[in-house]
Amino acid sequence: MQEYYWDTFEKYCDLLTIKHQFEIVEKLRNAQKYVNGLTDGWHEYLMSIKKVKKDFKTQLDKDDEKQLDYLIESIDKMLKTR
Repeated sequence: MQEYYWDTFEKYCDLLTIKHQFEIVEKLRNAQKYVNGLTDGWHEYLMSIKKVKKDFKTQLDKDDEKQLDYLIESIDKMLKTR
């Protein structure tokens, strides 16, 4: 799951970069730094990307918001099944 997730994450960041959404990409990449293999790191990551969605909701088009929702929901499900 993690390998596919990070591939999706990278493609999403690349897409946002093409759309000149550099601040959002920076926030997502900073959130990624929390992931250290421990559950607490994953929770910090999840909270951070939820904050990105909240803070930048008006700057995301519907497809980009839907993709961010997928990233959030995937981690949320993973943490609930641990």
